[in-house]
Parts: sequence; C-alpha cells; structure tokens
Amino acid sequence: QMCIRDSGSSSSLSGDFRLQYNQKFGKHDFFLTGQMEISESKYTETTHYAEGFPNENMNNIIFARQYAEGKTPTGTEGLNRSLSFLGYLAYTYNNRISTDLTIRTGASSMYGNDNRWATFWSAGVAWLMHNESFLKNVSWIDELKLRGSVGTSGNQNFRQNMAIPVYRYITDRYYFNQMGAVLSNMENPNLSWEQKTEYSVGVDVRLSRLQLSAEYYLADTKNMVITRSIVPSTGFTSLSDNLGKVRNQGFDISATVTALRGKNGFLNVSASILTNKNKILKITDELRDYNEQQAQIAAREYNSTPVNQYEEGLPMNGIFAVPSLGIDPQTGVEVYRKKNGQITTTWNTNDRIFCGNTDPEYNGVLGLYGEYKGIGLSVSMTFLGGCYYYNKTLVDRVEDADLSYNVDRRVFSGRWQTPGQVAQYKKFSYTASQDEEGNGTYVKTQATSRFVQKRNEMELSSISAYYEFPQKLIRPLRLQRLRLSAYMNN
Repeated sequence: QMCIRDSGSSSSLSGDFRLQYNQKFGKHDFFLTGQMEISESKYTETTHYAEGFPNENMNNIIFARQYAEGKTPTGTEGLNRSLSFLGYLAYTYNNRISTDLTIRTGASSMYGNDNRWATFWSAGVAWLMHNESFLKNVSWIDELKLRGSVGTSGNQNFRQNMAIPVYRYITDRYYFNQMGAVLSNMENPNLSWEQKTEYSVGVDVRLSRLQLSAEYYLADTKNMVITRSIVPSTGFTSLSDNLGKVRNQGFDISATVTALRGKNGFLNVSASILTNKNKILKITDELRDYNEQQAQIAAREYNSTPVNQYEEGLPMNGIFAVPSLGIDPQTGVEVYRKKNGQITTTWNTNDRIFCGNTDPEYNGVLGLYGEYKGIGLSVSMTFLGGCYYYNKTLVDRVEDADLSYNVDRRVFSGRWQTPGQVAQYKKFSYTASQDEEGNGTYVKTQATSRFVQKRNEMELSSISAYYEFPQKLIRPLRLQRLRLSAYMNN
C-alpha cells in the first residue's frame, strides 16, 4: 500500500489606484475613471510518496516505513506579475442614449520577453427606446433596449511559466560531487498576448411576463495560445505557441416567461441557447510543420486515436480520419476511399480528411421553477448537438480488445468471422511487429470514419423540491422560517 501526500500554498497580492469624476450638465451625464493596477500571484505544490503501512486503517503518512521505492518527492511552482493602466469614459444623454469607451494597456510576465505589453480597447452604444416619448406611455413595455459594441481583449487563462525557461535540479546523481540542473520548460520569448476583436449587436426586452435577450456576435482571435508538439531532439516534446487567427460567430438567446402568477404561487419557464461556429482563418508556418509531425504520429501502427490538426477554413477541434466504406463481407478487412476516389484496403495517413467537429454547434438550458402553497419545484435540463466525437471506447473495448482478459460480447457477436458475413467490426489480425514495449500485438485500428459518430445530448441536470412550512405552524415553535428541501444533480 502506498500513500500519496500533497501539500502546497498559494498567494495573491494586488493593489490599485483609482481616480473617478462624474458630472451632470442638464440632459448630459459624464463619468470618467482612471486606474492603475499591479498584481502578483504565485503557488507551490509538493508531493511525497510513502509505503509500508502496518494496516489499512493506519494509512497516515507518518506511519509509513519508508519512501516508496523508485519514487522521489516532486513539485511545481508558478509566478505571474502584471501591471496595467485603464481609462474609462461613459456618457448618457437624457437617459435614452448611453455610450462608453474603454482603453487598457498592460504587461504580464506570462508572455515572452519580446511581447510583454499589449493594449486593448472597447466601445459600446445602447438606445433605451422605452424612455422615448413614443413608447413612454405603452404600459406593457417595461424595457426595450438596442445595443451594440466592438472591442479587443486579451487572455491569461492558461498555465504559468509557459514562456520562460524553468530548470529542474538533478538530485538522484551527482557529477564530481556537484549537483546539476536541466531545463524542464522550453523558453519562447516570442509568445504574445491573445488578441480577440469582437463585434456584437443585441436587443433586451422586458414585458409584463416575458424577459428576452438576443445577441449576435462575431469574434476574431489572433495569436491564440496553444500547446503544440515539437521535435523531441530539442529535448522537449511540446511548446506553447501562438496559433494564427480563428473566427467564432453565433447567436446567444435567452428568455424567461412567467406562465402563472397568483396569490398562491407562480410558475416560471426559461430557455437559453448559444450557437457557435468557429473557423481557422490563418495558421503560422510553425503549425504547418506541426501538422506534418501529427501526420507522422497518425501513421504509426500502434496509434488508434485521431491526432490534432489545424487547417485553414476548418474548425479548431476537428476529427481527421480516413473515409471508411465498412468491412468487406468476403475478406473481413476494412475498405477505405482514397482522396483521389480509388478504393483500397490499405490505410494511409495522407488519405485522412475532416470528418466532423467535436465542438457543439449549439448548446443550451431548459428550466422550470415554480411554487404553489409553499411547495416548490425546480427542474433544469441541458442540451447540445450539431457535433461529432470519435468513439474510442468501441475501438479499445471491442475492435482492439485484448483477448487475454474479459471482453465485451460484441467482440464475438459483431466481429467478422466467416466469408459472406456482414459485420460492423473487422476480423482479428495479429502482427509479429513489436510495439513500443517490445511485444507482438493485434493490429491496431487506425483513425477511420467508421467510429466517427454524431453527438446529440439532452440530460436532466438537476431537480430540487422544497416545502415551506406556513407561519401558523412554526410560530408557536418560535421559528421565523422552516423549510424542508431535497435536490439531485447530474
């Protein structure tokens, strides 16, 4: 029995200096803000492995006989410092037209030495139509607002220390009685800020029993930060780099309706849906090399999973596989279609094509919330669709199953065994070639469109119910409120 103990700490420090000014001139309202902000966040974590415990109940690390054999303490740490300056201007005319302008410039240690600083801005305008004279007396309109905005923004939502060299000390051996160190993270001084430029137009409506919000957006992200594979001869297998340019566009719509409302209770029904389509507009030369490396990985006989690949005009998270025509009933082998249209039984990495996007084209939430005479019920459902996934479970557990262990019954009921049989899975094929561990293995099923499946989901994500006891029952108990509730989450 082995015990693993993690310990660590994190801290953050921030401070800002802010000046604000607001003034009203008749129908004109002005609001100005100037701000400087400085911050630091850091963390450390240490992991210890120990073994040799007297029994399963005495599993605290203090009862261990020794450190686990072949294990050494490990740890990680991160540090991020940032400095920024912000200017903000808001102007409103007669509570009908509202505009704002923001500009921000800042530096972060998370980026390369050559690209620490970046400047972002945004501008927006809104028309409060319900305050116009031609709608002011329309009693059934509580709010009607048209709005639009354009702006740029950055992103620091990724692992720290990605752009700087990080060293790891060698403590298990010494050279001439001296301790050495090796690089554990490759430096990238050119790593720059992600820069997203977003345009949006929307409308907000609030009537007596309806609240509706709808927005169309288009966002272009330049220099998106990704982790890509690099040639192992560099001493590393991956590097954080900038992708190129990606476009996202879609609609964001949400609505809530008060279906019932009375003295004994209410019933609200809500729904929201977000659609999104993303497309790579431009990739860097480094990513073109990366795609070639990924093609080589896909070609390896023991690789059974589609590899990441980025191509202009296609989504970020696409599935690339060789088109399959199914299993030949006479031979039990898989039949493929090459890019030139020819039919073949030989899998070739150069024949891989885009077979689907793993990102949902739409997702949303359906909700119901109501109460009647103290009895309340809340139900929430989520849904998504318009996307695909590669069913690797069928590959690993059925088609490439290891017959040395218990297996899924479809290994025999769905696999080709005799000529003329129409089957979903190909015949067993064994190769004497060695895998990475030096063992002969069954021939692996490489990335094929046969296992690319549609993904459309709807699930009941949460249910909650409660009973609010009436005051006449709990007042003699000197209670102000008593509620019994239950909930389930998925």
